[in-house]
Amino acid sequence: LQTHDCINAATKNDLKASYVFLRMVENRLQAYADLQTHDIPEKEDQRNILALSMGYGEWNNFAKDLTSHMQTVHHHFSQLLVSEDKEKPDKEMLELKELWVNINDPQFAADYKAIGGFKEPDRVLNILRSLEEHPNTKRLTPNGRKKLARLIPVLVRKIGQQNDPEAILVKLIDLIVTIERRTCYLSLLIENKGALETLITLAKKSPWIITFLSKHPALLDELMHPATLYSPPGKKALEKEMGTRMAGIPPEDLELLLEELCVFKQINYLRVSAADVSGNYPLMKVSDHLTYIAETVLTQVLLSAWNIVTQKYGFPDGIPDKSTDSCGFAIIAYGKVGGLEMGYKSDIDIVFLYEAESGVTKGKEKSIDTIRFYSNLGQRIINALTMHTPAGTLYGADMRLRPGGNSGMIVSHIDAFEDYLKNQAWTWEHQALIRARPVAGDKNLSSRFNKIRKAVLIEKREPKTLKKEVGEMRERMRDERLKHKKDFFDLKQSHGCIVDIEFLVQYLVLKNAHTFPDLTIWTDNMRLLESLDAEGIITGCESERLQDAYLVMRKAIHRLNLQERSLDIPQAQFLEIRGHIIDIYNQYLV
Repeated sequence: LQTHDCINAATKNDLKASYVFLRMVENRLQAYADLQTHDIPEKEDQRNILALSMGYGEWNNFAKDLTSHMQTVHHHFSQLLVSEDKEKPDKEMLELKELWVNINDPQFAADYKAIGGFKEPDRVLNILRSLEEHPNTKRLTPNGRKKLARLIPVLVRKIGQQNDPEAILVKLIDLIVTIERRTCYLSLLIENKGALETLITLAKKSPWIITFLSKHPALLDELMHPATLYSPPGKKALEKEMGTRMAGIPPEDLELLLEELCVFKQINYLRVSAADVSGNYPLMKVSDHLTYIAETVLTQVLLSAWNIVTQKYGFPDGIPDKSTDSCGFAIIAYGKVGGLEMGYKSDIDIVFLYEAESGVTKGKEKSIDTIRFYSNLGQRIINALTMHTPAGTLYGADMRLRPGGNSGMIVSHIDAFEDYLKNQAWTWEHQALIRARPVAGDKNLSSRFNKIRKAVLIEKREPKTLKKEVGEMRERMRDERLKHKKDFFDLKQSHGCIVDIEFLVQYLVLKNAHTFPDLTIWTDNMRLLESLDAEGIITGCESERLQDAYLVMRKAIHRLNLQERSLDIPQAQFLEIRGHIIDIYNQYLV
């Protein structure tokens, strides 16, 4: 910022010093309480402990410096961000301010005209009363109450100009309850009209985004940057951003590293969802970007885990160099990541493979055998993905597709993996293999996996047996997962819906890949359907209908998730599309 003349050197030095100091205070608070807290303790003994942990002999000296840093930040914030042009409040705004100040005064007669645009003014009053009575509001400082009193009238007025304002108000009041004790966020929304309007727009289009912001309020800063908010970065840009974020983190500070990874994921999920609800972003791009984010995270988690394990135990025999590109270990993604179809709520299905000579590690005082080394590496990756941090959790990780399922080893040697797929795996495991691809790790091992995958998929299968096994598995899944509701159907599991298309594609690939090996090239359903058409296995009309149906239904699921609504749809909807799917499914698989 100083380089580009956005701030001067004195401002830079002040803010840098205050950031380091306040960040250290935050770390000490959270380390002591083992909680995500930002509150200065009120008890004298706890205050003295905090002061000592910061290198001060007693509380008063520490408190003096803390106040000084906070005042410095506030000064620069006011100079840089607070708008000078104060709008003169009109009559409606004055009435809204009076309404908020007296919201719980039984003798105050509310003027419903002040609550313009709302169809249920009594409900609005109750929502505002619930905010005023909330414990977080009660604990606000006088300064915090002043900021809230400035924000609420503006918020109510702007929301009243939207369609369905009551629903928007409910979501945003929930958000305010979450953020109000960090008054800097109230200031952000007060002083940045664009940020507040963006927030209302997002609330109008997606309650899920507001829930997401409530869980991760630090992301509110992104509302100030619409140029990046609505433009998710591509794979290369994500990798560059990840490198920048990781550069300043000490390798030994695993907790901070995982927290920063969570922030990386959350910021980019927000960007994708904002672009998604803007209406200008196609579904395939949304899924691609969510998949790129997962791949970038997995690559970094592997690198971090690799560095930790090799620092502790050295390197296995036969590893040509020390990079993860030739580490003898690979992460194979199945399911949504493997098929490039990630959604906002998707977990990641992964399998760990290794390829190294038996023996022990070398280069450190403590050595372990190779299988323990790679098992340790795999376990650290799972822990990193699923560990709760102050910034949340990265992903749910599902490893049930590894040989042996939940009872299998966490890592599989590539030779044993190949033998399992060729001699022991069930048909449904071969179905899952269609959507599998390497996403991080050793390049040569990844290439070998791809060759094994192709060899398994192009095996000649007995058509009747294959049809029976795939069909039975589909009905078993439907019985287990479909919850029948009268007059409704499930977009995923009901007859003529998404999973029927997926099973049909998998059946046709397994049946025909022996004759048409190019069917094994792709892992995503859209290009698999195109390939089935190109090879003449299904007609162009069938392929087009299945692709259209798949996109329409996946788009509907995206929208329902963003609206936080159930996937149960009235039976009258999608009748024609479902009919086409059922007809094609029955023609080939029944």
